[in-house]
Amino acid sequence: MFDLRSPHLDITRSESWILTGISRRREGISQTELAKVLGLGKVATGEFVVDLERRGLIVRRLQADDRRRYRVRLTPRGRTMLAKISAIVSTMNAEIFADFANSKLEQFADSLKKMKLQLIVLVDPPPDRISERGVRIAARRTRVAVAPRDIVR
Repeated sequence: MFDLRSPHLDITRSESWILTGISRRREGISQTELAKVLGLGKVATGEFVVDLERRGLIVRRLQADDRRRYRVRLTPRGRTMLAKISAIVSTMNAEIFADFANSKLEQFADSLKKMKLQLIVLVDPPPDRISERGVRIAARRTRVAVAPRDIVR
């Protein structure tokens, strides 16, 4: 649906996803963190970043504390693009979820977050810890709060 409604923006769904990921951190995000958050490879993320920077949608700067890592941020042009993307996505979500009660959408979002956490634990289980007395302490699972804003009406 996004591709059908956004040809005038000259941006792909994947590129919009990258911009959204960058926008969630006001102070910017390292390319490595961005790749991890989005579940992409570092090389693919780097290619997206280079292209989006070339188009003036993001800026990439070496981090002051680690000159080997880049931190990326949206430019004013990128924020404008993100606002256009958000308007399209909000309209789409309103249409898609029009016949669902808010309580059902919140339950659905909660279930998806629980599934995501379970997948994270299965793919990269947290290590058990050893106490000061040498006793094994099993790793605890982290809960994620469900925010109603995750699903736009």
